[in-house]
Amino acid sequence: MNNVATERIALWVHANIFSSRLRKWREAHGTRHQSDHVGGGQLGNLVRPFSWFDWDLSNPEQRSHVIDEVIGDLRSIALPYFQQFENIDCLASGLITGTVLEVRIEAAVELLLCYFDKSAANAYIGACLVRHSEVLPEVLRLIENSRTLNMPLPRETGYSIELATAIVCHKLDITTPGASKQT
Repeated sequence: MNNVATERIALWVHANIFSSRLRKWREAHGTRHQSDHVGGGQLGNLVRPFSWFDWDLSNPEQRSHVIDEVIGDLRSIALPYFQQFENIDCLASGLITGTVLEVRIEAAVELLLCYFDKSAANAYIGACLVRHSEVLPEVLRLIENSRTLNMPLPRETGYSIELATAIVCHKLDITTPGASKQT
């Protein structure tokens, strides 16, 4: 149990980024997700290694100390996370290099398409495939099945499925090291 009267009061903090410009772009382009959500999550997911941050506010004598700890974590984790989104050029670079955490693949692609163009989205996809080259065969199989066999992409999540979905839905090209351009 997370909250039990007089015994446990759990506090979980989430930090999320939203963009009205992205929402309008998604609506105009008929994407699968029409929301304004860009990224974020539970505070512990915004740091490496991932963790689950959970504070207990039930003890009145410790509550002030716990709240100070939460504020400190907000300042040291959430605010720097938010700052990554203040400069769109730096954000694009961070998405491509993989330093920006907790932005799903499809959201990253759509953000790059919204603020930049297909070449930025293609660069992001290519960088993801370089960082996770082990998924390339599965991604290519999913794309092939979707495009040539007219098979729908699976609805579940997973790195390969999310990459293939972004590539197919946004008609992106992929170029992988040592391979020719895939369309």
